[in-house]
Amino acid sequence: MEEIISILIIEDEEQICKQFENIIYSYPELHLVSTTNSSATGISYLREYQPDVVILDLELHKGSGSGLDFLKYVKNNSLTLKPFVIVTTNNSSPMTHKFVHEMGCDFIMSKYEDDYSERKVIDLIITMKSIIAHNRLTSASEHNLHETPIIKEQRLRRIVTGYLNKVGINPKFLGCKYLVDAIILIIENSEADIGNEIGNKYKKTPASVIRAMQNAIDNAWKNTSTDDLETYYTARIDINRGAPTITEFVYYYAEKIKMDNNL
Repeated sequence: MEEIISILIIEDEEQICKQFENIIYSYPELHLVSTTNSSATGISYLREYQPDVVILDLELHKGSGSGLDFLKYVKNNSLTLKPFVIVTTNNSSPMTHKFVHEMGCDFIMSKYEDDYSERKVIDLIITMKSIIAHNRLTSASEHNLHETPIIKEQRLRRIVTGYLNKVGINPKFLGCKYLVDAIILIIENSEADIGNEIGNKYKKTPASVIRAMQNAIDNAWKNTSTDDLETYYTARIDINRGAPTITEFVYYYAEKIKMDNNL
């Protein structure tokens, strides 16, 4: 399984965040940990999730704080895992750009340029992903990073989400979130009652959780190419059903992910 790159977005324009989310969801190797319009919350998420990449809006006019506040924190604190920081800004001042680089920004993308787009920002991450992944592995080795329960869960969610993306189960749909939870539950406890446990977690009935998960699977089997399904889901399927049941699907991926990732 290829490395999954985790991304934190600090941006105050809701529509821009949605654009980023939609693009990130289309890449199985990318995982969005969260979005926020607050530099203080961004710092909190940085400590909590240790993302590989931060997409940072320099001016947070509709939020709180600024991108500079976030960069100051990164520069003035000894982080075991320093993220790759991409600053997006409408500020065209060369002096500002120079200062931002000195504060630890890795790349500046100017929003005022004609060819700027959220897609271009994500394309940069895809281009740099091997270097970004290497940075994480090097930092982990140098600092002997201890995985907190939160970091461990986030890593596992990234892995599971990457597998599901490959068969066309998009993270923005509710059923995908439930399926990720279900697979993690079975990885950790093969006898878990996924309907009840997920229902309790989200205050939903077990029946509604089961229905959403099956709908996500059925939708993927209707819309994803046969070649992709045959490549990424190799278990046998009842020809009369045309798609795996929740139990078949969840247990297949729980076992596959455990084997592929030495869990």
